[in-house]
Amino acid sequence: DAAELYERAIKMGESEPQLFEKAGYCYQQEGEYEKAIKMYMRSDILEKKTWTTKKIAFCLRRLGRNEEALKYYLEAETDDPENMHTIAMIGHSYLDLNDYDSALKYYFKVEYNDPDNIRVLRPIAWSYFVKGELEKSKKFYDRLENSKLTGHDYFNIGHLHLCMGERDRALEYYRKSLSEGNIDKDEFIKMIAEDREYITNNNVDPDDLPIIIDHILFELDD
Repeated sequence: DAAELYERAIKMGESEPQLFEKAGYCYQQEGEYEKAIKMYMRSDILEKKTWTTKKIAFCLRRLGRNEEALKYYLEAETDDPENMHTIAMIGHSYLDLNDYDSALKYYFKVEYNDPDNIRVLRPIAWSYFVKGELEKSKKFYDRLENSKLTGHDYFNIGHLHLCMGERDRALEYYRKSLSEGNIDKDEFIKMIAEDREYITNNNVDPDDLPIIIDHILFELDD
């Protein structure tokens, strides 16, 4: 409803940057990212603001337009280089593009400047895991275990132990992802399939995965 009113004001000839900005935010909140970008762009033409630049980047990332998103986040970094949220989002954007070395560079900036930020440990650990640097990945997952773990944390730590040849530990964490992490059976199977490449690239026999899934789900049913 708010977006409709802002659009009406714009059609009546009002061209304040805040009108486009707020209309864009309304569309963003509704998940209409293309419309949101259009409004943010019009606001950006009238008045350059880091806030708007970051919102454009956010919407582009939601649409899977990761290279464009990165471009806008880098622009926001130029305007406000000390903003750790922007730095983290640049890391996420590089992660989206599978550029793990660049992602780590930005994540470590966040870790250095905000050492109490637990959330940044997750993408650091995951980046090292995908790169096959398992001991480094374990170091950061170990630090993460001092906080409350999510179902996805248990799941990813399960991957790590599996790839390190610690099958019993892997099964323990996979079980926890289901029993304590609110991940259901269908989601568990889907997530294993999505991560199959990362697991098998770390020396796990692909034929082992169906056996592990069956073992875990059999226990769950039992």
